[in-house]
This record gives sequence, C-alpha cells and structure tokens, in this order.
Amino acid sequence: MDMLERRRVDIRCLQEVRYRGQGTRVYGGEGKYKFWWRGSEEGRNGVGIMVKEDLVEVIEVKRLDDRIMKIAMVCGRKILHVFSVLYMLHNRVGLMRKRGILLRNYQIIYFVKSIT
Repeated sequence: MDMLERRRVDIRCLQEVRYRGQGTRVYGGEGKYKFWWRGSEEGRNGVGIMVKEDLVEVIEVKRLDDRIMKIAMVCGRKILHVFSVLYMLHNRVGLMRKRGILLRNYQIIYFVKSIT
C-alpha cells in the first residue's frame, strides 16, 4: 500500500487474483483502499479493482464472472465505468468457451457505451 500512496495511484485493476469466490476488503493505513474481487473456486483467474476510499463514491459493483468485473463511480458530475478483464485465454480452454467469453466482453462494452 505504501507504493500506491507514494505514486499517488487512485484506481488499480488487478488480474490473476488468487482469492476464491468474491468479496470486499479495505487495505492500507492512512490512505485506505477498498478492494473488490471475484475469483474462481479453484483460486485462479480472478480479477479485482482497488479504489482509494476518499477519491470517489462507488455506486455499482458488477462481478460478471471470474474474468470480468466492472465498477461505476461518481467523479464530479460524471459517471466513470472501470473494467478489470482477464483477457488472455490459455490453450487448454476450448474454442467454444473462448468465443463465448469474447462475445460477452463485446456485449458488455457496447451496453456501457449505449448508456453513457
């Protein structure tokens, strides 16, 4: 957390999160960061987003699966959508699963684009 504070990082997206399931935690000393994550039951392929607590008001957290996550925040008078996506698919993942994941990614992006 010290490095995040020293470098003045406000939002950080993480991939390959090793936590199981989904949840929320608060990390840090003086400058606290709220961390939302979603991982698989095997404890791999997870994604997460860290946001400095005093930065903005988070109005929505959407954990779509262990590879895609989105939060919506109020920044001034605008709404900011932040995605954390684990995009690379391994060779052991079947072609149909790869196509399904890519199609879902495109659908989410177009949906967010249409409402903003």
